[in-house]
Amino acid sequence: EDIFAFTPASVLVSDVPVSATALHSAVVTDVGWLLSPPASNPGTEPFLARAFAKQDFSAEGRTGFLFTEVTWSDGVVQPVLQDEFDGASQLNVTSLTTSLISFQTPDASLPSSSRWQVKVAAGAVSSCGFALQVRWSQCQQLMATSDTLVRINMPDVVGISFRLEHSQLAAPDDCATQEPIGLPSESSMTLLALYADGTERDVTADVRTAFIVSNSTCANITGAAKLVILPGAACEFIGVQATFVNFTETVQANLLRLRSLELAVSSVPATANRDNASLTRLGRVECTADQYHQATVQALAYLSDSAQAAVDVTLFVNFTSSNATVLSVLSANRIQSVQPGLSIVSASFWAFAASVELSVVDDVIDPVVALELSTPLASRATISTEPEGTQRLDVLLTFASGLKLDSADARIDWLQLHNLVLLESSDPHVVRVDAGGLLTLLQNSPYEIVLGASLVCDQSRSAALSVQANLEPAEAGVDLGEQYGVQFQAESGFLAVPVRIRAPAG
Repeated sequence: EDIFAFTPASVLVSDVPVSATALHSAVVTDVGWLLSPPASNPGTEPFLARAFAKQDFSAEGRTGFLFTEVTWSDGVVQPVLQDEFDGASQLNVTSLTTSLISFQTPDASLPSSSRWQVKVAAGAVSSCGFALQVRWSQCQQLMATSDTLVRINMPDVVGISFRLEHSQLAAPDDCATQEPIGLPSESSMTLLALYADGTERDVTADVRTAFIVSNSTCANITGAAKLVILPGAACEFIGVQATFVNFTETVQANLLRLRSLELAVSSVPATANRDNASLTRLGRVECTADQYHQATVQALAYLSDSAQAAVDVTLFVNFTSSNATVLSVLSANRIQSVQPGLSIVSASFWAFAASVELSVVDDVIDPVVALELSTPLASRATISTEPEGTQRLDVLLTFASGLKLDSADARIDWLQLHNLVLLESSDPHVVRVDAGGLLTLLQNSPYEIVLGASLVCDQSRSAALSVQANLEPAEAGVDLGEQYGVQFQAESGFLAVPVRIRAPAG
């Protein structure tokens, strides 16, 4: 069985000469559906679809394709393509207005052909008329010409928007460009044209755009639309004026410099002093014979704009002490007081240097004003461990300056706080506390246990912490009574005794 099927057709061959009677051209920018086809079709159901061609030249740079057809004297209408029939067919398109540019591009559907396109030129103005002349030649003989109607509907420019990428800049040879300050020494510029139809377009690189810098001794503008600050620039600000068609806008960038480097000394840990001022003296820790308060030093860079916050450059400088027997630099910015005396701590950041004078005195200039105790507690302020279970009892000392030293703080590695206090328990047979702050739960108690602490050099300054002692059952053990608070708690003349049994491991 023949798998091919043909529909017969009649072909009339005539030797009567024909001539081109008309040449018609149109420019199309978009194609859309007036009536959309269905998303899918089995191939047996009829459907109706309608498409439309559109010409919309309402923005600079918008392009459209040129379509041309010739009408012969016998009524036949035929599309005309460039380079058809081995180059015998030639189309030449000339723009009749400066608002349109005509050019050729390869035709992907016909490798041997090319297509004519038109593009709205920069600075195009609205118009409607015959803007293209199309000439069609066969074998270098002119066959027909036509003028093509094009409507250019350009919205008016109603304004511009100009901005700099960076509003704060520095000269490339200024220390303010160094990390961690890192101010840039150049900034890209963006200019947008705003149109009456609500659209906008980037016209930064447009030939009609002009940029003018306010002071050419401090900055210039490169061809890449960048504002570049010059070495040694001493201006406080740089203004840049942008102009597009009849609109002008000026923006300003502040030109900052590194003004100074300053050192600020604070206690360890860094607790704000009452007057928030930098420390100048470090005294002996109360209740010690030769332990002195420690300090940290911070390097702050100040810019020429006084409204700018200082930049912390501590991690980018090295600190030195003029007298290491009095003050020694332990780490990046940690200062250890060794003995009474005077020393100068110095630091430098590129071309800037700063120093601060610190004295260590054999006096208590920052006394302890409060003590506080803390330990891990369960519900109802209960110490809840197995028999002879242990946990930490920590002490917090608050000094007159606002400094707080906590034995739980790993940063307090230079002072044993428990050596400054006397620790005690109201019933050491129930809760035992050693001098180093190790708390041991020995047995249950029907009474509240008071843990106390006082300064070894002045027991009138003290603190207390009230707790309940309630043992947890050991492995394979039994616990009678409440889990939290006092072990046995009677209510309304009755005593309910809960029983908790801890299973053996495994």
